[in-house]
Amino acid sequence: EAPWPAHCDGREALCEVVGRIAINRAVMIAVANSHAPGLQGFLNNVQALGLTNFMVVALDDALASKLGSLQIPYWLKKSNAAGNHKVSAQKFGIIKDFVEIGCSVLLSDT
Repeated sequence: EAPWPAHCDGREALCEVVGRIAINRAVMIAVANSHAPGLQGFLNNVQALGLTNFMVVALDDALASKLGSLQIPYWLKKSNAAGNHKVSAQKFGIIKDFVEIGCSVLLSDT
């Protein structure tokens, strides 16, 4: 069987997290920056459900730092996008990154 995740060149950090948390090569993700309203409540609910294959795609250093301190799996993909529409437009490219490494992904809004 081929190594998994695959095609990790340039996506080593993503592959490390996905390889650690995926269940049957599947993950649930949320994409957010540090200004996302309601993020903490969403994270609390995900943790209460006991989902272990969940991670956040953090769009800025501030959120990545917070997630790290909370021990929530994340992948830092820096973005200057501001506002819901600009962040949402990036989600297709982010999903593509997951699919290209051989991962099934469910994207959830916070």
